[in-house]
Amino acid sequence: MAEKQQWTNYRGKRRRNMDGFWYTVGDRTGGCHYGKPLYEIIFDSGYRVEMTTQDIWRNKLKDWGSPSVMGVGIVGWLVPNPTKHPLWSRWLGVLRRCLPPHSRCYEDVTVCDRWLRFDLFVHDLERLDGYDPARLGELQLDKDKLGPKAGPRVYSPETCSWLTGPENVAYRRPTRRTNAPHCPYRGVHFTENLWLARPQIDGCRTYIGSFPVPLDAALAIHFRFPAYYFPHEVELIRQAILAEGRKLPKSLALAS
Repeated sequence: MAEKQQWTNYRGKRRRNMDGFWYTVGDRTGGCHYGKPLYEIIFDSGYRVEMTTQDIWRNKLKDWGSPSVMGVGIVGWLVPNPTKHPLWSRWLGVLRRCLPPHSRCYEDVTVCDRWLRFDLFVHDLERLDGYDPARLGELQLDKDKLGPKAGPRVYSPETCSWLTGPENVAYRRPTRRTNAPHCPYRGVHFTENLWLARPQIDGCRTYIGSFPVPLDAALAIHFRFPAYYFPHEVELIRQAILAEGRKLPKSLALAS
């Protein structure tokens, strides 16, 4: 009985939780949990939660208003059971890609301050163009279609949208990881002085042939799979043919 009475002595005092964030123990709220009275816990971040005296004694209190995820991410308290939310893994993936040591291919990519907080991230993503909760498994969060075509990139409500896998690849900014020449056409790869037409169809790589120039490989892909390229990619191929003074194939002929 004396030990239980001692737990209540924390009321009105400032303490640190196990993550190092400060909080103050407030007054009793009037509620109970399994017969134990609840006290209001007020973190310096503004996050408030009700805990029993036993929780206070154990000091296992989580501050969802402080940057406790990778040193920058704030969970927030507007989304119940955040770690069970279907967008939780997307948020962690964005933070991991943009923070060292995992940012090998994302050195010029940052996350806006608003999206460092998970509940605001969820609020914005559910309102982005293309969002469909029934298709989350096949949708990807893209920052290149609406974002700048050159220079630093950022994950933000203004630069992101939901795209399917093929759409995301089509709008992805090209990267140079090897000494191979750059190719502007999706599905075309360079190897041993030849350009391979190897588009990914229904999740499988389909070999069409080898060509001396990438434009011919792209034309072969378009002839074999007319729906593979998106309109802006078809226009890129059309402009390249016209620039070389070649005759347009019927499938690429300009509308009269």
